[in-house]
Amino acid sequence: MTILSTDQFDHVSRLEPLLERAADRPVTTVFVLLITGPLIVAGLSFRQPIALPDALLTELEWVFWLLVYMPVSAIRRLLFDPLGLERLFGVPVLGQGLIVLTLGGLYYLVSYFLVYAGSALLGTAETDAGGDGR
Repeated sequence: MTILSTDQFDHVSRLEPLLERAADRPVTTVFVLLITGPLIVAGLSFRQPIALPDALLTELEWVFWLLVYMPVSAIRRLLFDPLGLERLFGVPVLGQGLIVLTLGGLYYLVSYFLVYAGSALLGTAETDAGGDGR
């Protein structure tokens, strides 16, 4: 019979400061959650460190198209092409870096918008409810 000691749950107490920091920085937290998937998909498109089954690659194509290709393509057409900087995407390492930076900037703006739109909606809901939070 194994008796559980408090040492076995020490990992929970180590997570508490991390959770407090995440609560103090909601934009950064949402940004990390939003950017993780697109960066993984973009990284797999740059280079496959492990061989993935063809069926999985086929399923990831639409995810790549939606989360990586379309945002980068739109920003490239709106920002880089008018400035004449579209040739930078043709340089192998620089092009990949620009894709990551473009994704990072876009998803940071989206996370900023989501957090502040959410806080504005919550503030409106509290005002409508009489300020008691219900």
